Amino acid sequence: MILKFTFSLFLIILFACSTTMNETDRVSEEVIKKCGEHMKKKGLKIIGTGGGEKNGKINLVEVSFVINQKLDIQSARVLIVDSANCLLNEINKNSKHEEIFAKFPAPVDIMHISIFGLESSENTPDYVGIVSILQGSIRYKVDNNIPPGCALRTIHKETFEEAQQILSQSSGNS
Repeated sequence: MILKFTFSLFLIILFACSTTMNETDRVSEEVIKKCGEHMKKKGLKIIGTGGGEKNGKINLVEVSFVINQKLDIQSARVLIVDSANCLLNEINKNSKHEEIFAKFPAPVDIMHISIFGLESSENTPDYVGIVSILQGSIRYKVDNNIPPGCALRTIHKETFEEAQQILSQSSGNS
């Protein structure tokens, strides 16, 4: 009797704890993994992922990276635009993704990306602790000299399109 009960309990736990990955999870994971491999060449390491779906379609892809260097506005801009473009390219290059993403071709507003740089005790005017993009808006934030429990301070913000234009102009002047 005890053996039968133990075996039944084992089966319940086994099947309750096993998860099967649905197609949206598989595609999201695949896209993030490919982009993570590309961004690793630039010194970024994935530290967190997530996302959301509505009516069985992906409407949010979230990725957090860390980099082992201090960032300024320009270097943060390059990394955030490159990582956003990488995700967009991975999503939009496959026409089969039209069935999986809520909007296709996927726009930048379906992603939330954060990049965490090294902390700095220096008060340089263009130091950036964290850069993030959410709903097409890029925010450059500092995390130094902020009292515990207080929100990060945004020192600069711009749209994704503005950041792309700035990078395009600066590469044209090189």
